[in-house]
Amino acid sequence: MSFFCFLSFFCFLQILNSSTIEELRGHLSDEGIENILNDLGASAFPSTLEKNEWYGKIILRHILVDSTRYLLDELMKGLQTLSVLDALKAYPEQFRDAFTSENIAPLDAQTVDLVFQIDYVEQSSHVRQNQEMAIVFCRDYLQDCESKLPNHAQPSVTFTHSNPCCI
Repeated sequence: MSFFCFLSFFCFLQILNSSTIEELRGHLSDEGIENILNDLGASAFPSTLEKNEWYGKIILRHILVDSTRYLLDELMKGLQTLSVLDALKAYPEQFRDAFTSENIAPLDAQTVDLVFQIDYVEQSSHVRQNQEMAIVFCRDYLQDCESKLPNHAQPSVTFTHSNPCCI
């Protein structure tokens, strides 16, 4: 849980335990809680103390469900970029090991070739040459990683520009 979520959860408990309307309003005026309420389209000015449970429920739902849904949506968008999400849905058993902690094996060039089909543009295109060079580079990189890294080390990829799909 992030530090922000921890603080929001702490504020959530204070909201539930508020004994006066002023105390409830004070807890709802916390910057993090105000941001959550603004995102939800809710007012930070309760009319009665009995609203503390309602505020508690919507804030807790945001912390536990809505805020993580955004991250999952972003993950799904990223997986969809190269049709990985479609492959995951079509072949869930083949991908199970990649997304679980059981029997983790490093990804190798042979596995990548077996799992993914490359859809190139037409043969005479300049883009095709760039695509082929990118694929060769990726295969070479994976093979280099397989032969040079100790078993416990894992390669990492860092994008240095805002559009990681450029070739």
